[in-house]
Amino acid sequence: MAVIVPRKPYLAHLVLYGVGFVVMAKFLPTYVFIPLALGTVAVHLILVNRFKRTRFRSIIDGARGAQIESLPTPENVRNRDIDELLLESLKDVTAELEKKCYQLVEKNIQLLSLKEISLTIISSLNEPRIVDSVHSFLAKGLGFKEIFVGIFDPEKRDFHLYTFREAFGESTQHDRTVNLDEMDGLIRKSVVTRKPVLIRDAEMHPIGKIKGEPVFSDSTMKSYLIVPMLKSTFSQHCWKAANCLLKSEAPPRHGGAARLTPSPDAESVDEAICPSCGRLPVLGVIGVTDGFKAALLSQVDLVAIETLALQISTLLENAQLYTELKNEESFRDNVINSMMNGLITADVNGSILLMNEAGERLTGYSAEEITGKHIDDVIVDQQTRADGGPVTRTLRRGEKTLQREVILVQKDGSKLPIVLNTSLLYDEDRRIQGTIAVFLDITGIKRMEEKIAHLDKLAALGRFSSSMAHEIRNPLTGIVAGLEYLKRIGGVSEDQNENIGFILNEVNRIDRLISDILNVIQVKELVYHPTEPDKIIKNVITSIKDIANNKDVKIVSEFPAETHPIMIDSDRITQVVINLLKNAVEASDVGGTVTVKVSYPTDVNDVLFDDIRNFVIIEVEDEGQGFTEEEKSKIFEPFFTTKEEGTGLGLYVSHSIIERHGGYMFVESEKGKGSVFSVYLPMEKVEYGDSSEIRHPVGR
Repeated sequence: MAVIVPRKPYLAHLVLYGVGFVVMAKFLPTYVFIPLALGTVAVHLILVNRFKRTRFRSIIDGARGAQIESLPTPENVRNRDIDELLLESLKDVTAELEKKCYQLVEKNIQLLSLKEISLTIISSLNEPRIVDSVHSFLAKGLGFKEIFVGIFDPEKRDFHLYTFREAFGESTQHDRTVNLDEMDGLIRKSVVTRKPVLIRDAEMHPIGKIKGEPVFSDSTMKSYLIVPMLKSTFSQHCWKAANCLLKSEAPPRHGGAARLTPSPDAESVDEAICPSCGRLPVLGVIGVTDGFKAALLSQVDLVAIETLALQISTLLENAQLYTELKNEESFRDNVINSMMNGLITADVNGSILLMNEAGERLTGYSAEEITGKHIDDVIVDQQTRADGGPVTRTLRRGEKTLQREVILVQKDGSKLPIVLNTSLLYDEDRRIQGTIAVFLDITGIKRMEEKIAHLDKLAALGRFSSSMAHEIRNPLTGIVAGLEYLKRIGGVSEDQNENIGFILNEVNRIDRLISDILNVIQVKELVYHPTEPDKIIKNVITSIKDIANNKDVKIVSEFPAETHPIMIDSDRITQVVINLLKNAVEASDVGGTVTVKVSYPTDVNDVLFDDIRNFVIIEVEDEGQGFTEEEKSKIFEPFFTTKEEGTGLGLYVSHSIIERHGGYMFVESEKGKGSVFSVYLPMEKVEYGDSSEIRHPVGR
């Protein structure tokens, strides 16, 4: 607004009028000059006054356009002095500008408070904290004394309603769960119709009750307003569906589906929900009253609360979408980590991106440790190939790998046999982003295959050995009888008698060998009783002490602090331990060490039967020459031995005894690095059907 003043100073006006009057006085008679001069002055004064009034009215109209209300009316302009009115108007404009300045400061504080609410909601998904932020803004920023905020739960279809009041120097707060059917009055109508209401006569249009009780008891309200917080259609789960009424019955807004608008007189919940998905598209409701305030609520207050509700709706919606996204991500992670198979994903360069918990267990790496490693360093073929590993070939050729037996290289360098399946990983544009490798540990299957093959061999060999043992023993009986007869009748030279003794010794050795074979084939019933394995081992160490001392081999035993008795046939298990320790001493070099350990693991995962978990493990380790892979594959077969004087039945018999107890015997060995024989014995007697023990197939 600008005050326009005459451009020429009053002195110039006076000079102009003076010159004019001098000219008129010189050329006009006095009776003409005086009336003309007076008329000229009068006309000038009238025109100047009219000009000043016109300009002043334009100034007043401009100030009122700037919402400055405290200015004089046109009637006052006609009846009062212009200069006095101008002075008063300038004072009023100054006061109004100062008031506007304070209002701008107040609005700036409110905007900062709104920003603080936004940051609170973004940084926290805690509902009470969000509501406290809204209450703080409405109470401190806008000065409301009675406030209610309801957050809608779409799953339970009810509101968590918070009410706040500040009166007589005290602040009170209540929260409760309210179903929409438990609301009445304009609260319910505003939510159902999803339209804000501003009421300036609370007596004529009551705010309504919650569960039959007033929202604010003993309130001094004369006006109130209620603003529902609405969902955008993009957050409605059904809007993409073909039958969605949100987009079929209303024109799109900003490229998306429009909001569902109920009829103006909609009063029931059924008329308020979305017809195609059955959801109520509201997030909550905000309401304030003028209770304990001096001024009635105005349209400005309604705009302020609507702006707040819009901001809070957007933030709440984003928070809900973020929560849903996190829940979906957590669900996917749980599904992936609940898989029994290992899973690894790699990018197009073969760098590992992700691995599930089963993969961590099988590889020995954590997900963080393995990220970034090349997949060919972890999953390899049985034999090295020039075109890379099996997963890399999937990326290069674009071909899936199905049920392929490969090797998993663990963190400690050991190798695990696995079955691998691979497939390509695509993005939404069907561009290759990497590959997925799913693998299964087949160590148990391999052991089962070896065990079945071993048992098949033993079954065939057992049937053959049984028949051969009987066939050999019959002629041996005749030979022994003939030799005994020769010794009784005499007439045999001393050399011949010595030869006869040698023959009898060899025949007896063959008979013992046949007896060992028959002992394996003709299984005797096991006699179970509780025995502590450490006592058996201590007794065995004492019994073979002389053998170890003769070779200067040290036997070291390691037992847990607390031992437990197990149900076994102690005589048979003693036979097994003697055989293992004696073999270890004989395999050790002079001055070597043999170590025997006993452990009680709580859960054993590397055995074949999943229903048996409580085992005691006996390990015998030597520092001998070890076995080749071929020797390891035959170590428990009958008549296989690496000793010059061995019969090849010791480990075979020991293996059979452990199997009959329901246990397992394994060997880990590398040529030139010694061997470790591991015996797994169940803590309790194993029952299989009607049999109290596992019998060798040839004994059935």
